[in-house]
Amino acid sequence: MSGTFVDTNVLLRHLTGEPPDQARRATRLLAHAAPGSLRLPDLIVAEMVYVLESHYRVERTALAGILRAVLGSPALTVADRPLLIRRSNTTSSTAWDSPTPTSSPAPRASGTGPW
Repeated sequence: MSGTFVDTNVLLRHLTGEPPDQARRATRLLAHAAPGSLRLPDLIVAEMVYVLESHYRVERTALAGILRAVLGSPALTVADRPLLIRRSNTTSSTAWDSPTPTSSPAPRASGTGPW
């Protein structure tokens, strides 16, 4: 699977509209990306849910709709879309607390990135 990885901040800027200039760029990226060209790891989805719930105080029921909308973006490729959709359908506070068997280990730094 090739493509560019999407960072949590891109999704959060798009969803929250904050700050406006970054939100416009994030929305433009998501809207104009070729279908399947952006990779969305499960960990980024879980982080997005956590930030929306803890910092922005988005209710679980609203989070489910947001998550389904994000997962519905044709530009995004996820490893296990059905699992994430199933998790979005629960209002349980533990739905995102444990890793899933389909989650991949975090990639190791190759020495080419900023870390």
